[in-house]
Amino acid sequence: MTGMPAVPAADETARRDEALSNACIDEYMHQPEVGPLEGAAPLDHPSAAQAGQWWPNPGEDPVASFGFHGDIHDIVERALRRAALWDEVKDRLPQNALALSGGQQQRLVIARALAIDPDILLMDEPASALDPISTSRIEDLMRELTPDVTIVIVTHNLQQARRVGDFTAFLTSEPEGDGALVGRLVEFGTTEKIFSRPADERTEAYVSGRFG
Repeated sequence: MTGMPAVPAADETARRDEALSNACIDEYMHQPEVGPLEGAAPLDHPSAAQAGQWWPNPGEDPVASFGFHGDIHDIVERALRRAALWDEVKDRLPQNALALSGGQQQRLVIARALAIDPDILLMDEPASALDPISTSRIEDLMRELTPDVTIVIVTHNLQQARRVGDFTAFLTSEPEGDGALVGRLVEFGTTEKIFSRPADERTEAYVSGRFG
């Protein structure tokens, strides 16, 4: 069929989605990773530092160009509200995000991901460096999001896995014949079953604290 636009490759689509979510939030609050952006360009033509090479040309609608339709200000506010952060930062949006607490920065990262309305969120140790109060807020946020978003987390905190997980997978690494370690999925099931009635003795040893 002729005249149809080419479908972007999966990695290209992912980079565009990431650029959009970063740029949406960065327009209001500078990235924690890079600090303030001096001399940032207007919204219709942000600098490459804000959005990489995926931002549209000058004069293009920065939201519609990525396949999203709506007001960018509404997208940012909605993302920050969904991340339970809006009320804490709405009066200091131009400030550097490094001024936020560790827990707030973690929720800002989540807000950046939520800006593109994902179906799935992948979180790697989302509360590993946080105090108990901040950890609790992250866990509350995960519960609030789960009706709309599937969340997959990696954690070594067994108590956290038990508190927030509907399903749990136990993975470990085992040596091959040549001594190389290979990851293995040992067991998967409901969180209640994994922690109370695991089928594999390796799972039982781990959740009971005999190793790990």
